[in-house]
Amino acid sequence: MTVSETIGSIHAIRRALSAVRGRPSGVSLFLGGSVLLTASALCAAPGTLDPTFGTGGLVTTTVGVNLSGGAQARFVHVRADGSLVVAGYAKVGIVNNNNSDFAAVRYLANGTIDTTFGASGITLIPVSAGSDDLGLAGAVQPDGKIILIGHAPDAGNIRNFAAMRLNVDGTLDETFGSSGRVLVSIGGVEDTGWAVALQPDGKILLAGETMDFSSLGTALVRLNADGTLDTSFGIGGTLKTPGRGGKFAPAYAIKVQGDGKIIVAGWSQ
Repeated sequence: MTVSETIGSIHAIRRALSAVRGRPSGVSLFLGGSVLLTASALCAAPGTLDPTFGTGGLVTTTVGVNLSGGAQARFVHVRADGSLVVAGYAKVGIVNNNNSDFAAVRYLANGTIDTTFGASGITLIPVSAGSDDLGLAGAVQPDGKIILIGHAPDAGNIRNFAAMRLNVDGTLDETFGSSGRVLVSIGGVEDTGWAVALQPDGKILLAGETMDFSSLGTALVRLNADGTLDTSFGIGGTLKTPGRGGKFAPAYAIKVQGDGKIIVAGWSQ
């Protein structure tokens, strides 16, 4: 069975699995193309839709305006109480199709929207008002606050790394960066954050790409816990590595080892 994109909506499907990494049962959650597997005892037969989730195993939530590709989920997190935080971006402009905001939705364990989160369960917040702000990855801190990262333009309409932090209740954490938001230029004409990792000391690592007129290289950013640049990292808090032979080399994943060293993965021509 394939999962088709629902226009202007976040589309979720939960299935029961017979084995997940050696566990006797599990849940597969599909959200706008993202997949999450967790252990759970369910009444559904292996490989079938879980009838205890949403309507027959399906949840569709309209976020923003109903345009083609209007909402995309790029991140999902299962909280200790079984509720789900799903985040990405959503179109908010009907006339201007390039007007998107960072978006987050919280669901209860049964797939219903948790109306105590954001505005009736949904948070839509711009990084740069009136622009194409795309939330492309996320992470949840030990205190439950939500980090969203991606890209947004600066005042000169140059695409920058972008980050935002939400409180547990879905409101903007205004103690982070500049009123809850961070924009970081790596120096390219288009910089994009594709992945995020949290360090044990609270610092935040972003990985992605920086592109100028001739090449696209790997780019990293490290933020302090308050959203300011960690100037002890790289050059003033940023690090970029050109692709081999000046060719493409974006980073799409980042992890921190137990010894503090950083693993970055992507692709290169």
